[in-house]
Amino acid sequence: MDSTPTDFTEPGLPAFSWDEFFWTAEDTLPSWAGFQSRGGAYGARDSRAPSRGRVAVSMKTRFDRLVAPHPSQIAAYRWLKDHEAEVAGALREAAFAYYPGARAEWLQFYPDEAASLPVLTAPADLARVMGLHDVHVLATAKDGFAYIGFEFGCNWDDEHGFGVMTHKDRVIAVGLAHTAISGSSEVTADGGRDLDEL
Repeated sequence: MDSTPTDFTEPGLPAFSWDEFFWTAEDTLPSWAGFQSRGGAYGARDSRAPSRGRVAVSMKTRFDRLVAPHPSQIAAYRWLKDHEAEVAGALREAAFAYYPGARAEWLQFYPDEAASLPVLTAPADLARVMGLHDVHVLATAKDGFAYIGFEFGCNWDDEHGFGVMTHKDRVIAVGLAHTAISGSSEVTADGGRDLDEL
């Protein structure tokens, strides 16, 4: 029988619990306060009031096995907490660059949704059209830090959402929500390796 505890705590980090597939926690990332509240299923809006920055966090393990988080995962999440504002800035710049193309494609098929997809003039305007739903600490790492994916709910694609894969404050990939969960080809191209290969 596996003797790995089903919860863990680290100073300065939220308390994590095992949910049969991932380590999970709730946390607050202040840079996302004021954006849309996207705590519903699959990033759906759960409130008309703005987000207070509360997000769900998951740490993946190889093959969804109950094992203690890898030191690179702890290091990556601690680094995110210490550099949260600069990471959020990089994510907003990436989303702002992505938005015009996504908006144009969506309006091509759903032209009557233009009111929910305004023309944006600065990254801060993204608060009107998206919100952070989940933070995914992956079971892949490079140079002692795991990759982290950010999954957003957004007005331009309610079904597939928006995702960004990062390594520290570098944006590795941008796309639909699954980019934040797997991003495997981009992570491999960046030199990332599975945790059990380190």
